[in-house]
Amino acid sequence: MEAVRLKKPSGVLSKPFFDKGELRKSVNGRLLKFDIPLQIIEPGVRVGPKKQSKGLIAERFTNKLYGGDTGLHLVVRDAHNRTLHGRHVETDPTPANTSGSPGVDLLVGFFYQTFPNQWESWGNYVYKHISGSSTWSDHAYVNPNANPSWCGRALDVHPHTVAIGDAMLAAALNEPAIKAKLRYVLWRGVPDLCPGHQHWSFEDGGYPGGCN
Repeated sequence: MEAVRLKKPSGVLSKPFFDKGELRKSVNGRLLKFDIPLQIIEPGVRVGPKKQSKGLIAERFTNKLYGGDTGLHLVVRDAHNRTLHGRHVETDPTPANTSGSPGVDLLVGFFYQTFPNQWESWGNYVYKHISGSSTWSDHAYVNPNANPSWCGRALDVHPHTVAIGDAMLAAALNEPAIKAKLRYVLWRGVPDLCPGHQHWSFEDGGYPGGCN
């Protein structure tokens, strides 16, 4: 199921929000402590204009997150650089739900079978460069000529605990079919939206482009 998670000031992730009204209520409450002007940022993609209205920012932040694709990561930043992070996630990923490359499908299928209800998908496609560089992210690669076509040759995986993440990594790297397609995997130290995630990239042919 699709949901939205927020990051608490302590760095711990909130419960998944499945209801838009509950999400909006939580966002409004958190922004009470923020100082205007506020702006919405999509890291590595775009920075929105500064706004004087907390209500307007809360509404846009909630609507964009709730209606976005899996993996969408948004940040609200206030006048003193305090931040509120949110991400659209898939809490029970299945192979049928991914639009990703064959390697992504293979990995999702393996984790779905071997680690059910122990992880979330944080998405496979985002049209962006690697943070801080001009190199395209593997999340931005597409192949509209493949059958079926796909968007994103990378997958961000959020295990529910570090121990589960370690077990998932070891198990996947013992699968010859996954290893044969794998470009690289990052884990333990990926800083995006604590407590972190695994980033899996695959050797599926494509090019950076928009996803139709």
